[in-house]
Amino acid sequence: MKLLKKNTQTEICSRLHKAESFMAKAIGLIGKTNFDGQGLLFENERWPHTFFMSMPIDILYVDKEMKVVKINHSLPPWRMVLPTLKAWAIIELAAGVAQAKQINVGDELYVGH
Repeated sequence: MKLLKKNTQTEICSRLHKAESFMAKAIGLIGKTNFDGQGLLFENERWPHTFFMSMPIDILYVDKEMKVVKINHSLPPWRMVLPTLKAWAIIELAAGVAQAKQINVGDELYVGH
């Protein structure tokens, strides 16, 4: 799956993975050292953390319509942020992707193939 920006058709990541199982959600990006071109979608999640991670990440918070409601840029390892109640899901990306792809609060995203 790919993650794209709706109004410009800009590709945000070429390989979007969905963390569906309990283990996939628990492990997330732990142990990854290179996540370029990839993203990880956590549905029904609002409270991310970067415990045990070895790299900073960008986190996009989206509502059920995949509209961006909040962004954490380059969140360093070993951080926990407050939950974003307006979010339905979070998408974790390599640090710097949100800025490089000019993603802003209010942008609509979609998943394509």
